[in-house]
Amino acid sequence: MALCACLPSTGLPSPLAAPAVAVEHESYRVRHVRDGDVIELTIAATFTNRTADTIILHPCYDRRPAVALEKWVDGEWRSAFGQACPDILNRNAPRLAPGESRTDTALLSASFRPNTYPRFELGTVPGLYRMVYWKAHRAWRANGYLGALLPKDLRASSAFRVVE
Repeated sequence: MALCACLPSTGLPSPLAAPAVAVEHESYRVRHVRDGDVIELTIAATFTNRTADTIILHPCYDRRPAVALEKWVDGEWRSAFGQACPDILNRNAPRLAPGESRTDTALLSASFRPNTYPRFELGTVPGLYRMVYWKAHRAWRANGYLGALLPKDLRASSAFRVVE
């Protein structure tokens, strides 16, 4: 059996269906702060529950969405940025019923310096990215505890450009 990933003539990954996470803009501009050692990026996105179950979007600090960035490099998505978020159950975490949507604004800050976290993992910033909710779980039991993590294709955004 052969698997094939197709790229249209634009060089962008070709989605098979509309993504569960739609970013607000096709391009976002990164800000350099602290003498250029740190980048900041603000991304607005709408998460739509495309499952038949209620899902829980477990937040990071200050009720911010727990998201990561992946960059399209050499024909595959590679990790570019992740956050350290406590894995403590938040009983008031946002829940989405089947077909329901929620819009979040992710405020990301990452360093280029070694031995820091969060850290921007790739050498150059400009490029094609996607945002992935990494704490989107199915709810289980009537009490709403976290269930299985959703498959990545149900947590990943449409592709967007990041420019300097």
